[in-house]
Amino acid sequence: MFVLHAKERYAEAEKCRQKEGAMWLEEECQQLVEMAEECLEYERRNRKKKRYRAEEQMKKEEDARLALDEARIQAQL
Repeated sequence: MFVLHAKERYAEAEKCRQKEGAMWLEEECQQLVEMAEECLEYERRNRKKKRYRAEEQMKKEEDARLALDEARIQAQL
């Protein structure tokens, strides 16, 4: 989604550059760079959250397996 938006904005910037000069294009490109950096930061945070959730889920599953093993041992006694 971001890539499509960036391409559209760049196409607009190119049209305006032809009309208004290179200064406007530089400003538009700077905005695109900032948007890309924000997008990358957002994705990084999401990956970090997903990794944390996955680790927490693995811990819960391991605890459940240990509890099951303990219950089986107790049942055999």
